[in-house]
Amino acid sequence: MSFSTQNSEEIKKFSALQQKWWDINGPMAPLHHLNPVRIEYILTQIKENFTCANDMVRILDVGCGGGLVTEPLARLNFDVTGIDAARPLIDMAKKRAIAQNLPINYHPTLIEDFQSPAYHTILALEIIEHIDNIPIFFKHLDRHLAPNGLLIISTLNRTSLSYIKAIIGAEY
Repeated sequence: MSFSTQNSEEIKKFSALQQKWWDINGPMAPLHHLNPVRIEYILTQIKENFTCANDMVRILDVGCGGGLVTEPLARLNFDVTGIDAARPLIDMAKKRAIAQNLPINYHPTLIEDFQSPAYHTILALEIIEHIDNIPIFFKHLDRHLAPNGLLIISTLNRTSLSYIKAIIGAEY
């Protein structure tokens, strides 16, 4: 049994999308279109679970890619950290954050290698289907979650129809 969540082929595939990540009509278009609903849901859950100001809520976006979710949350004054195993995506996300003066902490790392204090909210959005060893992944998510913290997970339904529509249709 592997003790890593790394799927090298998936990391290579997503790294190759670096130049097209922010193209709203490109291969990441489904995520761009889903983003307003995801952000609204995240905000609703945070407001229902925490009474402090946005800048007091620490958020970890695991598998953040090029920052599609981290950027809007940073604009809303959350303390946001994004991690992803695809270094080219993290490098691009860092450049975007600097250019927009967004205080986002980006790290090119796997969840099991990430060292940090606990987070109030952890996001794992559309990543589970791209990793190896889901039990290890959840173990490390839990390790980074503060007591009474909020874990938000979003993934594709694993049916033949969703595979055809999402994986083949959207990613290829």
